[in-house]
Amino acid sequence: MKKTFLIAVLLFALFSCNNNPRKSLPQTGTFGKTLSDTAAMTTEQLMDMMTLTTEMKGNVRGIIDEYCKGEGCWLTLKNTKGDPLMVEIEDKAFVLPYDINGKEAIVSGTAITDTTEDGSIEVVMFADGILIK
Repeated sequence: MKKTFLIAVLLFALFSCNNNPRKSLPQTGTFGKTLSDTAAMTTEQLMDMMTLTTEMKGNVRGIIDEYCKGEGCWLTLKNTKGDPLMVEIEDKAFVLPYDINGKEAIVSGTAITDTTEDGSIEVVMFADGILIK
């Protein structure tokens, strides 16, 4: 009886680990709020504009530098003028697929300035939709 139970638990664990919904997501397309390939500012333009304000809504275009390999809940966009732009999925409303480094993305959402633990200012964008090309 113990042996049968142990085998059942191991089989369940094996199949549940292989049943990650992110694996079946397409590597390109729209995630979250639907948006088209519309006009969007560059990451560098957003960073420059955020020196004048603390919050801004809009679309930003950039190249994905890194992404969350765990839950698929964040990514960064390259910024040739400094630190990458941190993009978090607002309220974890959707997840991102695997293997998206280097792809172009258009992010729709709200950017805010935030003070880090060391006192520096960073820009974080909360995405309600992302188009990955």
